Amino acid sequence: AEGKAADGRAADVAPFELLPFARGLSTRAPTAFEASPSHAYVGTYEGALLVFAYSIDHEGLFTCKLERQLAVCQEAPVERVEVVAAFSAVLVQGGGQLHVVHAPSLQVRARIPADTAAAAGATEATLHALGELMGMAGDRGRVLSFCVGPGADRFRVCCQLRGALHFYDLSGARGASGLAPYASRPLADAHQGPLMAWPGRRLFIAGPHGYSVHEAPAAPSAATPQQPQSLFSLDGGRPAMLALPSEVLLVAGIVGVFVDHTGVTTRSSIAWAKPPRALAYCKPFIVALQEDQIEVHNAFDQRLVQRLPCTQRYHTMARSGELPLLAAHNVLYALRPVPLEAQLEPLLAEGRIEDAVVMASTAWNDSEAVARLQRFYGRAGAAALAQGRWDLAVPMLSNSSASPAALLSLFPSLLPVHLVPPDADADQGGGRGALGAPLSAAAAGEREAQAALAQVLERRRSARAPPAERRLVNTALAALYVSLGRAAPLAALLADGAADVEWLAGHAHAARAHACRLAVLRAAGRHREALELLQEIGTGATIASDVDAVEAALEVLAEAEDARLAFEHGRWLLVQDPARGLAAFTSARAAALDAEEVLEYLQHYGAGATLAFLEHLVYGRGVEEEALHTRLGALCIDLLQAAPPPQADDAGRRRGRGRQRQPGQDRAQAALLAQAQASLVRLLRHSRRYNAAALLGRVRAEAALYEAVVLLHSRLGQHPEALHILVHKARDFEAADAYCAEHCGSYAGEENLFFRLLKIYLAMPDAAEPGQVPENAFRLLNSRAHALDPLRVLPLLPGTTPVARIEEYLRRAYQQTISERRMKMVEKNLCRMEQLHVRLRLQEAHKNFVVVEEQMACDVCRKPLDRHVFGVYPNGVTAHFKCITDRHVCPVTGR
Repeated sequence: AEGKAADGRAADVAPFELLPFARGLSTRAPTAFEASPSHAYVGTYEGALLVFAYSIDHEGLFTCKLERQLAVCQEAPVERVEVVAAFSAVLVQGGGQLHVVHAPSLQVRARIPADTAAAAGATEATLHALGELMGMAGDRGRVLSFCVGPGADRFRVCCQLRGALHFYDLSGARGASGLAPYASRPLADAHQGPLMAWPGRRLFIAGPHGYSVHEAPAAPSAATPQQPQSLFSLDGGRPAMLALPSEVLLVAGIVGVFVDHTGVTTRSSIAWAKPPRALAYCKPFIVALQEDQIEVHNAFDQRLVQRLPCTQRYHTMARSGELPLLAAHNVLYALRPVPLEAQLEPLLAEGRIEDAVVMASTAWNDSEAVARLQRFYGRAGAAALAQGRWDLAVPMLSNSSASPAALLSLFPSLLPVHLVPPDADADQGGGRGALGAPLSAAAAGEREAQAALAQVLERRRSARAPPAERRLVNTALAALYVSLGRAAPLAALLADGAADVEWLAGHAHAARAHACRLAVLRAAGRHREALELLQEIGTGATIASDVDAVEAALEVLAEAEDARLAFEHGRWLLVQDPARGLAAFTSARAAALDAEEVLEYLQHYGAGATLAFLEHLVYGRGVEEEALHTRLGALCIDLLQAAPPPQADDAGRRRGRGRQRQPGQDRAQAALLAQAQASLVRLLRHSRRYNAAALLGRVRAEAALYEAVVLLHSRLGQHPEALHILVHKARDFEAADAYCAEHCGSYAGEENLFFRLLKIYLAMPDAAEPGQVPENAFRLLNSRAHALDPLRVLPLLPGTTPVARIEEYLRRAYQQTISERRMKMVEKNLCRMEQLHVRLRLQEAHKNFVVVEEQMACDVCRKPLDRHVFGVYPNGVTAHFKCITDRHVCPVTGR
């Protein structure tokens, strides 16, 4: 039955179907009824209570079976039936009494009042007297209406009798005898009515003229009750009232007003087409029975959602219970709620996802319906993905109960089937297929949909998840990163280790994002494939601007267990970038390679690679093999000697360092020669493992290697030869002076190195006239006067040497001589003092004596000393010489 909304548009859903429930109940129409989840309790005109067990078959039709019946009202019509499931009770009103029936056994546990013809007792008599004084009628023996109190801890009932309200506690009622009320309140005729509701601390009564709110005592109290509060009048309209979980709906004509438990209006009202005759609540809908139709409104937004025409006259409807029941003649009908999932699917198909979410959230807003709501979120998220609404899909899927397998089933290419648990195929709200068919790339942007799914899996990913689920999520999320080209988060995810990298390697084979494919191959340990991919990128066969092929290859080689992969891929690395490519043979992993094999391999790629590797062996690894040290020096010497002669200035020629880059000289060659020069000097200065004689014999052109040759002569102890090169060939007099200062202490010749350097200067043929002393000699005499003995220097100088030229030298030498003489005198006196101290100590030792008699016993053997040789220790111990084992250790004390 498709209805129309109040504004004329089509209603959203059809939440109810009107179906026959039970036929042929009795000769007269049923008068009252209500349903529980499995049974329907029907009161008849004859005063019987019929109990039907019902179910719904596969076609959605009701199947009812009469199980039992009970004569309750003694042939008086049953006026009202209410099921109190929390206390397994059925309240039946009829014949002026309220019958409390135990639902499982169908036994009457109590009747209120016990006897309508008897006096109601002292309390009711008192209330009757009060009623007469207030001008009220005096029929106090019949129950006019009742309502059940709130809460599941106490079974309380309020019964309305003429002129009074009686409050009963039925929690302990077990017999059929009457019960005394725990509290009573007088009730004026103006406030009496057939409808009552007790939602909280207040009691609502719908009378013929309006609605009123009364105080509901929770326990016996002597306090004076508050006066009833009138809400609004009906102006001749028919009263109708419906208690909701937290509100009460009061009807005035065609308008329904929502009030809270204190009578204050809470929200917008409901407008019906015609005044309702009866109301029922079936969450989240309010059903209104009218003269010719049934209207269904949403209880949360008051919107009309369905209108069903009445093909026959329904004279009553149950206002609560599991099913809204209607009676027509001797037939019961039921408004079977269409499953909410079936109501939501059309909205999702039409793209009205927000409306569906609001509807589901309002209907399933309690703790028991959370699971259903979470399952719906999965369907709504999948629909949002299919429609390209990523901002709505991500939160829906993140909050859903759909399993990772269900989420990934939307993208079959990303689902590692072998990781899906066997029981995931069963759709129990979260398995595969629970979210519908896989998404079509044509229906929505596949890349955007995958990005949304990646956000969902990132939120759902948890370290506390079961290992199987965690492995599935990580693997699928990594596959998404590969498809999306997100290399950075992919690397971080793979580092977690909980992903099937072998499956990912196959999935990433056709990926265009080479950085992602490379990360997967490395995580899978497929280093050879990773290096082949990098070789394609490095040689230009594959374009990948986001990958540094050389740097990545070096990282892969450092991770690979097979160190010999460096020989397979070293060629393109050395050709692509010789400086960085050499790191393939100098990493920690490459230490397992044979050094000789690497050197032989590197010979094909220039002397620079060989030189760099030898430097790594000597300086990096600290290899101490003499052959490698010597080979490094020989390579440097050969490189420097093979280079064309430099154009150097005088200073450079004197130092033998004229290796400046000439205009037009190849920069790489110049850099190589500078590296060789620095490496050779470093080796000769700091290493002690090379063969100096072999390197010196390899030198053919000293002009290019003055500094190296000097260092080699120094290593061999050939200091005069080194000075000869510095003075006569390199003409570096400052270096010669520094050389003498450095090696003067280690030279074992008869003459110190400064005196030999002076002789070399005096023998130089640089003087303008014969017999003149070179200027270098005077500078040496003046700067190193302390190391040159005047008695040996003066005979070497020509007799024509001006005294003024050597005056400074003589003055400094004289001062040095005087200073040395004084120091020797001081040393002599100090030695004399030390000798005196020693003699004094000796005298002190000789002053000690001991008196020995022949009868004195040896402290070791305890025999008399007699005339035998004996010894005395400083501590006074006396012993035979033969008893003394150590002259410095006392034989008695051991000290």
